[in-house]
Amino acid sequence: MNLLIMRQAKKDNKTVMPPSNHDEPVKFETIIFDLDGVIICSLPVAREAYYAAHEAIVGGEPPPFTEYQKYFGRSFPEILKIMGLPIEMHKVFKAESNRRMSMIEVYPGIRDMLESIKNAGIKTAIATGKDWERATATLEYLDLLKYFDLVLGSDLVEKPKPAPDMALKAMETLTANPQTTLFCGDAVADVMCGKSANIRVAAAFWGEAMEDDIMALNPNYVLRHPPELIDLIGIKDRA
Repeated sequence: MNLLIMRQAKKDNKTVMPPSNHDEPVKFETIIFDLDGVIICSLPVAREAYYAAHEAIVGGEPPPFTEYQKYFGRSFPEILKIMGLPIEMHKVFKAESNRRMSMIEVYPGIRDMLESIKNAGIKTAIATGKDWERATATLEYLDLLKYFDLVLGSDLVEKPKPAPDMALKAMETLTANPQTTLFCGDAVADVMCGKSANIRVAAAFWGEAMEDDIMALNPNYVLRHPPELIDLIGIKDRA
C-alpha cells in the first residue's frame, strides 16, 4: 500500500466540529486553499531541500527540521529570518526543491474533490508560502492548475501569512463575500491568516499537520479526509 494512503488510513474518518463552534450551515461560494500539506504532499522534498541548503551555505549540524516545520505556511525567507539562518539558503532551497519535484504527490481524493468543487461553480484560490513562480510550476507539473481561479504566492503581497493579506487579496480579486469564504489550511499560519481576515477556517488534517498547535487556535472545522470538505460545503445538496 502506498505510504501516503497508509497514513490516511490511520486517520479518524469523522469530521470534527470544535465544541466552541456554533456556526449555522454556510453555503460557501469561495474556497482558499493552502498548497503544501493540503493539496500536495511535499514534506520529503522540503526536508531534503532544507538539509541540502543548510549544508551548502552553513555546514555543520542544522536546526531540527521539526523547528522549521513549526513555521510552515510562511514564506521561506521569513522562516530563515525567524530561525536566524542566512538568506543565502533561499536560492539553494528553491533549486533543490525544483530538482526534486518528481517526489511530490497529490493526496488521495484531492483530484476528485477539486473536480466536484469546480463543477459546482465554487471559486477557488491558492494562498501559499511558495513564491508564485514555483507554486504555479508545481501545479502545472501535477496537472492541477486548471482547478484554481487564482494562485497567490507569498511574493505577491506585502505581508504573507500569517497576516491576512493573502486571504484579503484573494477575496478582492475573486469578488468574494467574506461570509461565504472558507480558508482550508494545515498550518498555524493558515489559521491565523483566515481568522485575521474574518473568514471561517477548516483545518486539513490528512497530511502531516502539527495538530495540537492548530487546535489551540480553534479552527471552525476540522477535516480528516478530502471528501469531508465536499460534505461541509454541501455540494451534493446543490444539485
